[in-house]
Amino acid sequence: MDYKISVIVPIYNVEKYLPEAIDSIKRQTIGFNNIEVILVDDNSTDKSKNIADQFASENPNVISIPLSSSSGAAGKPRNIGIKNASAEYIMFLDPDDYYTDNACDLLYQKISEKNTDFAFASYRTISEDGSIILDNVLPKGFPDEIDSKTIEENQQLLEIAPSIWTKIYKKSFVENNNIEFPEKIVSQDFVFNIHAMLSARGIYFFNDIVYN
Repeated sequence: MDYKISVIVPIYNVEKYLPEAIDSIKRQTIGFNNIEVILVDDNSTDKSKNIADQFASENPNVISIPLSSSSGAAGKPRNIGIKNASAEYIMFLDPDDYYTDNACDLLYQKISEKNTDFAFASYRTISEDGSIILDNVLPKGFPDEIDSKTIEENQQLLEIAPSIWTKIYKKSFVENNNIEFPEKIVSQDFVFNIHAMLSARGIYFFNDIVYN
């Protein structure tokens, strides 16, 4: 089947949170059948791998990839996810977070409509009990929409937190520009994000909440 989006989820010892992350993918208004889910387990020692394997066994659009040894960070699992993605667009979900129900729909509509290399939105920070800590992470006075050809055209985009999980990317853009996550280090998403920002020939931002 031709999927609209491949969602990549790096996993390591998150049995407490993973079911909620998975459920948020299943609830997507774009249609769960339009999403390819790639779960890459970094050799978890809890039940995370079992949860991923069961989800994959029950759904033909879900792939569970176990690693034989832990890489120590999310970079390697994410890179493996990109290599195995078959959809035109890719998104990322951290296993201890979850999407809003229309996240994939909104991001897919925007990147298709604007024909950009990547599009992104905003997120909220919540506590363990689900209460909202911060509902708007944008700098004060930041515009609700930015449509830019390059980062040089609108460097204000660099003021937004470098969150890969609020973004949708053209897979061909990522591959053609050799954009990868550094492995075995923390904050590798910052490197990926900056590389994408500097390489893009089409960036679109809109201030809708798509991520928790």
